[in-house]
Amino acid sequence: MLSDLPITFEIMKNWRGMDMLKYRIRIMALVMAVLLSAISMVSANTWRLGKDQDWKAVTAEGRDKFLLAVAETKKLVNTGQAKAASQAFDKLKKDFPEIAGPDFDIFIKAEMLFCKGKFSQAVDNYEKLITKYPESELCDAALDRQFSIATAFLGGQKKTVLGVFEVTGYAEGMEIMERISEQAPDTPIGTEATVAMAQQYEEKGQFTKALRIYEKLLTEQPDSDFRDQVIDRQYAIATAYLGGQKKRIFRVVKLKGYAEGVRIMEKITDRAGIDTQMGLNASIAVAEHFERKKDFNTAYLKWWEISSQYQTGKTGRDALLNMARCKHAAYNNPPEHKRPFYDASSLNIAKSCYEKFKLLYPADTEEIDVDEVLKEINEQLAYKQFSIGQYYQRTGNKQSANLYFDMVINDWPGTRAAEMAKEKFTGNSGGNERGNEETKS
Repeated sequence: MLSDLPITFEIMKNWRGMDMLKYRIRIMALVMAVLLSAISMVSANTWRLGKDQDWKAVTAEGRDKFLLAVAETKKLVNTGQAKAASQAFDKLKKDFPEIAGPDFDIFIKAEMLFCKGKFSQAVDNYEKLITKYPESELCDAALDRQFSIATAFLGGQKKTVLGVFEVTGYAEGMEIMERISEQAPDTPIGTEATVAMAQQYEEKGQFTKALRIYEKLLTEQPDSDFRDQVIDRQYAIATAYLGGQKKRIFRVVKLKGYAEGVRIMEKITDRAGIDTQMGLNASIAVAEHFERKKDFNTAYLKWWEISSQYQTGKTGRDALLNMARCKHAAYNNPPEHKRPFYDASSLNIAKSCYEKFKLLYPADTEEIDVDEVLKEINEQLAYKQFSIGQYYQRTGNKQSANLYFDMVINDWPGTRAAEMAKEKFTGNSGGNERGNEETKS
């Protein structure tokens, strides 16, 4: 009947972009745990927990017959054939009395409830097995079946209440996942349940809760098989925040999540390392975010960090170019008439980066008009010095003004500012004997 439910493991596949089944084969049948145990044991023995709490073995001679009977019983359970499944159970216990035991009886009861679509009652009996016989090898099968039911509930499967009403099973699905996570920590299925919970919060837009779970998992299980997938999810949430997604504060107020997005990305880089693709992507996302916010100096620092790690190749090329662009943009960000009043260090750094780019990547220089940009920067540097000369000119200090005009003429020949400086210098020096003497001195 599980195959008839509206959702199996597809939701687990979709959000990760990978098939989670490669980490764990779902045990979907009545005694799949026994089947897997029989296949994996070198001694070809299958075990059960007897009344005396000792494990008994199915004889090797009957192994093939036993496995066939298990497979047939499995098919009956999964297709919802309750009567036939019950008969198959009785025959299985009769033909193989060595597998019988109190834990097996509880498991059979839970499976029959599952077969009839009574999922909540089935879950209760699986839980009874796990609680009463924690050492039983059937516990893994019970956990797996609970996980399957929880996944179905989270996917929209309804549950029956009072034998009549059908209500959403979402809350129960979350409770089951949480219980599995607590009962089987540091195991594949326990981690899978933890991730499933976080995914549900994420799908509901409750990113803070999802992030809290993801971060806890990465902190407590840094070597988990799910590590890369969890970091991917953190990256996706951070990307949403940097894109304008709001976060809820005190459950009422919604604020832009830019700062949270940056914090998450920075942590991803720290955890994964900037020398990995994920760490690099996170750093680039932060740099591009600050560029969009016109915080060009901060963006420059992120590109510099990337450039320090990647000094060659496309990444190194792009980082160096963006360093130059950010510093130039930092100077150009204020209104044009105010720019000369700002520190020229941004222009000098931009010029240095562009010149380095021209030296290292000559083939790309023409494509992005590096020479034109350098020409513009020289004009801006020259005009900044010219503006200082104009200031002294306005205050009547022609000697200081001429010093700056002369600097412009000598340091930036061929610029428009140099031409204007010549005119000012000539005007200050000609026909005014006192002015000439001040200039000479």
